[in-house]
Amino acid sequence: MQLKKEDLFFLQLLAGKQLNVSEWVEVIDRRVKMIKPHLNRFTLQTIGDIEIPGPSQRDDFTWQRRATHNINTDQPTVLFGAYSLLSTQGIFFVSKLPDLLLTPEQPICHAYGLTRQGRWVIIEIKCDFKGERIIKANKQVISFEATKIRVTEINTILLVINSLDTCFNILDNLSKTVNGWLERLEESQQELKNLSEVLYIQDSVLGVNELL
Repeated sequence: MQLKKEDLFFLQLLAGKQLNVSEWVEVIDRRVKMIKPHLNRFTLQTIGDIEIPGPSQRDDFTWQRRATHNINTDQPTVLFGAYSLLSTQGIFFVSKLPDLLLTPEQPICHAYGLTRQGRWVIIEIKCDFKGERIIKANKQVISFEATKIRVTEINTILLVINSLDTCFNILDNLSKTVNGWLERLEESQQELKNLSEVLYIQDSVLGVNELL
């Protein structure tokens, strides 16, 4: 597959430029169009398998990561034609956690992604404090709960999360996903090649080819 001339020209126009939201949307949409034909060829992560990493905590002189939360146990409200099944497959991301010491009592983070059908979804995740809120990072006890899922557009996701890192993360993760597919294909191809060689040896020993 080669880069189309119109895509190359578009990228050249944007090179070295500080992109606005509409330009980022165009960049991401063009990449999705290239990837979309391959979404049905591989097993993908499900919405229910999305994991939200807990905030880091300081323990003496080391930093440790709290346990992750899997939203498969949540029962989020489905809005605007969103997929009701947490088994919906796609390529999903989790936004950066809010600063839990500076945000309101119930800060929100988001998971979002591209489904196998080529639709964008956004999942609202409530971050909550269990028990008394103590203003010390190593004393925070945080719980997470996915509360809403809705089908949306990529420009809405960029506006809701409002972070330049989101654009880079989407492009980077889409590229990494494709690289992962390629690695899986290469591994599968090597396994089949090895199997073919073993079967050939067995057939040769048994004289199968001579009998046919």
